[in-house]
Amino acid sequence: LVQLADWITKLEPRFTQVWSFHAWNLAYNVSVMLNEPSDRWRWVQEGVSMLRDRALIYNPGDAQLYWDLGWLYQHKIGQTLDQAHFYYKKELVLLMEPLLKNGSPNYEALANAPHDINDLLKEPSMTTVLEQIRAEGVDPLHLENLLALETNQTVSTLEQSSPAFSRLIASLQKERLHNTLRLDTGIMKEVDAEHGTLDWRLADTHSVYWAYQGQRHAAGFIKLQLDRMIFQSMSSAFRHGRLFKDVLGNMIPSPNLDLLPWVRKFYLHALEERPDNESIQ
Repeated sequence: LVQLADWITKLEPRFTQVWSFHAWNLAYNVSVMLNEPSDRWRWVQEGVSMLRDRALIYNPGDAQLYWDLGWLYQHKIGQTLDQAHFYYKKELVLLMEPLLKNGSPNYEALANAPHDINDLLKEPSMTTVLEQIRAEGVDPLHLENLLALETNQTVSTLEQSSPAFSRLIASLQKERLHNTLRLDTGIMKEVDAEHGTLDWRLADTHSVYWAYQGQRHAAGFIKLQLDRMIFQSMSSAFRHGRLFKDVLGNMIPSPNLDLLPWVRKFYLHALEERPDNESIQ
């Protein structure tokens, strides 16, 4: 199945249905053939990657592919039908936490960070900071280790509060958001501005992001589907969209009451757009 999926998407890269079917097949059918949650997660991620990293590169204006990608987040990861869904949610949190603070990006720092980390490393102000980081035995391009240094109060030689150090962290975060997760920080900021402050560690936020992207290319039925994805995901985020840690360090979802006016806004928008649609009613 995997080999055939690889071949046919290479042979027919602009045939949307090929990408849609095989990404779904890997994330749903192949994943559940395995027992270990970590193995299942690997194939769910493979389905996500097929759409995000390949299909949308060849077909950036295809609204269906944005819906397909959003659906993997909304349903496969965000819902509870898969026995391993708790594991998927935990892995998504672990994936996003190094890039955020309490679920929200520092948009100002990210906007001021260069797109190419190599440009930053050439700046004269970085020389001293890079030397200090290396003196601590840490790779200056390893984000998680830098974040550990930032929170380590025993480190005296590193000027953790220096603008250059903060800029280095922001640049590495931006690079991973753009290059690994293909999340545009400018569009993330738009999504938060239009949908309320969302927690980017949660699957519902990612489904909103990809549906929002797809709306720019959508018309007719697929536009309806993307609108549905947004208000359904917003409703779910209202019910489960705030995370806190218990005494054991487990991430516990709880209602995000701040989202209520935003959820209401999107329900009303859907009703105004389609007053005769019984399913929306």
